[in-house]
Amino acid sequence: MKKFKFRYQNISDLRDRQEKKALSEFAQAQKAYRAELEKKATLLENLNKAIQERENLSKLKSEINQYQIIQKFIDGQKVRILQQDQAIFRTGKILEKKYELFLNSRKNKKIMDKLHERELEKHKELEKKHEAKELDFIYTTKSKKMWVNQ
Repeated sequence: MKKFKFRYQNISDLRDRQEKKALSEFAQAQKAYRAELEKKATLLENLNKAIQERENLSKLKSEINQYQIIQKFIDGQKVRILQQDQAIFRTGKILEKKYELFLNSRKNKKIMDKLHERELEKHKELEKKHEAKELDFIYTTKSKKMWVNQ
């Protein structure tokens, strides 16, 4: 009997490559998303430091000029945090799309894997039937020869 060859092997290989590509794109999107979150954490940390410094200046009753500079920095930092929130939102949307693409490519690959399994099972069944026919033929020819010789 012939050796098993999956007739859709090229398509299966293509689906494998598509899944790997989608997975790497998803990983890159995750990395970008984490980077955006880290940027926001840094901005928030700087904001908290500036607020703390402003409070210390108000206790020391230092010059109004320093106080205004720190207040402007705080206001600018709040704007940067809002912009960073928007960047996080955009990156999150991209991440969701990449995840959906990855899931879709994984689903397509699983379909091909199931088809491969089914065809392999059919091949094994046909092989068993073919082997059984050959054995039957051998037994019948031997039994005829034995019957003829008697």
